Amino acid sequence: MFFISEVSPLFFILSLVWLTLGLGIRAFSDINNINIFLMTLYGFFLNVIMGAMYQLIPNSLMKKPILPKFSFGVFGFSLLNIFVSLLWFFGFLENIYFAFSTAFLMLIFVVHVSTALKKPNSITPKFLSASLIFMLINAFILVLWAFNKVNIFFLIHTFTLGVILNAIIGVELALVPLLYMEPFNMSHANKLFYLHQISVLGLLVSFYYENLNFVYIAGIFEFFTVGFFIYIVYKSMENRKFPKNIPYTLRYFFLGLGFLMIGIVFGLLASRGYLNPFLHADIMIYAFGATTVFGGIFHFMPRILWNKYYKDKIGTPNIPPIDSMIDQDIVKKVLPMIGASSLLQIVFETYDYLHPIGDILQLLVVLFGLYALKRK
Repeated sequence: MFFISEVSPLFFILSLVWLTLGLGIRAFSDINNINIFLMTLYGFFLNVIMGAMYQLIPNSLMKKPILPKFSFGVFGFSLLNIFVSLLWFFGFLENIYFAFSTAFLMLIFVVHVSTALKKPNSITPKFLSASLIFMLINAFILVLWAFNKVNIFFLIHTFTLGVILNAIIGVELALVPLLYMEPFNMSHANKLFYLHQISVLGLLVSFYYENLNFVYIAGIFEFFTVGFFIYIVYKSMENRKFPKNIPYTLRYFFLGLGFLMIGIVFGLLASRGYLNPFLHADIMIYAFGATTVFGGIFHFMPRILWNKYYKDKIGTPNIPPIDSMIDQDIVKKVLPMIGASSLLQIVFETYDYLHPIGDILQLLVVLFGLYALKRK
């Protein structure tokens, strides 16, 4: 491993703490409170993306960021942002404080991690670079939203489609061939990159003008774009000559992609008025998001910890295997649990009096997943 991001495990843990916090608040709040989703997006997702990029970008491009220890300063500000966000959520601060605090966090992260960038030479850095560009744009839009200059759906989807999806596709395009030992069709992967950017821009323009007919059309395009990504993944695995033992990280990713497709369909139905848009948001955040994030964390965490503590001791006796850095038994148990709890959460949300049960079930699964990060 060219570069070890010592701060990444802290971001990963903080992201899961944010998810736990959001689920706990949501269980006893109005499920249609959109501020819960904002807090989860900019707490849970933002932190895990920052942690993953601090590890992936330097290793993908073989270039360290300037002043690597500054990443701990970014993490420190992310901790401060928790308190600002909670004070905002409970009504002690106005939108502008939440917006400026979160936008500043994104800006200092992008500026710092960009010092590890150079011209992308593979598909993963392309997607991660696009994610960083959208993060900059989203920081600006977040401030505009605080002054009521843009609608909240444009704000949210700039982050989910531009920042999150670009980052997740980039990460999976790096890890799937690495773990499954089969290359992608790079011509298809490059086409996917441009198709996704076109799809995202089409959806964002539609949300900006609040034109639900265009949202529906652009959403169909995005559905087929994600389907193309799944096709690329499938074709890379189709002719594998090795035993069909799928690593657990990839099982999490594949389950997450299933939830992603369902979430897009829910979004299409919501744009036609057939479904509550909060059901679409739930499956994207708590099913697709949580499942995919756990898969990524369960891959990165043991490798970062092993390289930090044992890389320089290779050749000495009693060096533990990489997988022993976290509890693999729990990793295996969490996968079916998070699949079931995510589906139950969606079902229970259709009944107001049952929705706290679904949220608490998901919260317990997340806490169990956090427990896996201890060494067995």
